[in-house]
Amino acid sequence: MPPPQREEAAMASPCLRDFAMKLLLSLPLLLLAPMAHAAEEDTQTWAAVHGMVGLGGRAVVNFDYQARITDTHSRAGQVLLRQAIGYRINPKTSVFGGYAYVRTDNLGAKVLDEHRLFQQANFSILDAGKNGAITGRTRLEQRFVEGSGEVGWRMRQQVRGALPIGKGLALVGTAEPFFAFNRTTWGQKAGFDQLRLFGGIAVPVARGFAIETGYMGQYIARDAKADRMNHIISLAITINR
Repeated sequence: MPPPQREEAAMASPCLRDFAMKLLLSLPLLLLAPMAHAAEEDTQTWAAVHGMVGLGGRAVVNFDYQARITDTHSRAGQVLLRQAIGYRINPKTSVFGGYAYVRTDNLGAKVLDEHRLFQQANFSILDAGKNGAITGRTRLEQRFVEGSGEVGWRMRQQVRGALPIGKGLALVGTAEPFFAFNRTTWGQKAGFDQLRLFGGIAVPVARGFAIETGYMGQYIARDAKADRMNHIISLAITINR
């Protein structure tokens, strides 16, 4: 018979995992509700293809292609093309270096063509097997806008939770704050930049392929204007092979 302390720990561990998962999955509603009342608002649709594909050995390629339909789902406001080469340090930790091109066409503003270099680390925070997982992603970006010689430095920290609910389906939640280290004349402000929170469901469609859809709230802090709150329908194809 196991000692009482071990038995209690075994019982407590799943409870702690469940609490952590439910807390993460509820973050979009808990944090975005008070923000939405203090911001200029828009409704958008983001369509994406995300992928993580092994190249043999420990090498891996990561890609992310997105089209963002903005201004009440009426026009293509942003296109993002991002890719990176990575190295799996161990089964739970990978590091990447990559490049992204972002074209932003905000209504009534100058079109911005942005080039980003970035360094990224993906890591496991909690692995509960069939009971779900929590992972982290840290990304440091160097942002270059055409027509300007200034470089904007920005850090992004994402935490993601996935909770299986049966038949291959999983509830998914993410939280990702952005922090900028410096101010630029092309528009980056120093300090807190934005917060993205997502809640949705992942549906497998084939081995290594899934559709992930749900609601994303994007709260953007701005200097000269009212802060902005984007309500986003998010639809992504994810590839993991």
